[in-house]
Amino acid sequence: MDRKFTSSPHNNGYEQLALADVGTPIVSPEPSPTVIGSYPTSPHPAADRTSIQFAKAAFIFKDKLQDVRNNANKRTTLVHQDEVLPTPPPVTSSDADPKKQEKDSGTNDVDDPIAARRLQTLTLTQSSLTSFLSIAIATLQARAYATYQSTKDTPGAWPTHPNLMPTILLMVIALLAATFDLGVLLAHVFPSRAAQLLRVANKSHGLMVCVKGLSYLLASVVCRSGFDYGNASGTNNDLWGWTCSEKAAEMGEVTRAGAQCDGQTAAWYIALAQVLIEGLGVVGTVWIHQQSRKARGDKGGLLSDTAELEKLIAWGQEVDKTLTGATPQAGGNKGIV
Repeated sequence: MDRKFTSSPHNNGYEQLALADVGTPIVSPEPSPTVIGSYPTSPHPAADRTSIQFAKAAFIFKDKLQDVRNNANKRTTLVHQDEVLPTPPPVTSSDADPKKQEKDSGTNDVDDPIAARRLQTLTLTQSSLTSFLSIAIATLQARAYATYQSTKDTPGAWPTHPNLMPTILLMVIALLAATFDLGVLLAHVFPSRAAQLLRVANKSHGLMVCVKGLSYLLASVVCRSGFDYGNASGTNNDLWGWTCSEKAAEMGEVTRAGAQCDGQTAAWYIALAQVLIEGLGVVGTVWIHQQSRKARGDKGGLLSDTAELEKLIAWGQEVDKTLTGATPQAGGNKGIV
């Protein structure tokens, strides 16, 4: 139900201005009260003051509404144009997908820089030591095998049916281990040229340490079993057992049995040392990872979440400043008191 207002000498023109702004037809002033619809206008001053107050409120409301619309349009334009709004910070907390946190650098694949340095130091130290020992084992076993090949046609120099498998097995394992360790060392020396090899070596370091340790353990057991069995049975078909037997002493000038016996005995002890070193490497790697996880559990859960929250708060403040600076302020009441 619409109410139409009339102008009177007491409203100072506010009623006509307000009704014109809200789109209501203006009724021409009449010398006497006029009835529009079912609501008569009052000729009394109290009714005129009410009309004036209503007109003021309508005019102020229309002005405020226009400011709100302008602000909304400005904000929508900023968002749609995507010109000044900063981008939100990326999620890098511990809850993110671990596959997205993989690093392609030359260091170990660990988030904690302290743990990464420890792992790198452990890898370099272990690889340097094991590569040297592997080369020593391979050299001693290769010398024994070469001596056999060069003197095998000499009657009585070697057993009739020699067992070469223990010597060859330990020599091959030592060569493979030395090749891997030297490759790791070279990759650390030239990381830019061997980045792919370094990544593969770092990711497979734990597996290769276990494989090398188990391989040396297997070769040590095989060599010692053949040595002990030959001494117990008196056959001494393996090269190590034969060079340390009394039968080989008779042909010592041909086979240099004493030197060969000492060399293969040293190779066996070095292989046991390799098993110990690889085992300590596994223990050290596990300990470093546990310390890294413990550090992340003590600090990362709180500090990383706090850091992410601070990033989001800073981003929100930057967005708010951008929108506030780009949004025109309200124009006030345009002189309406």
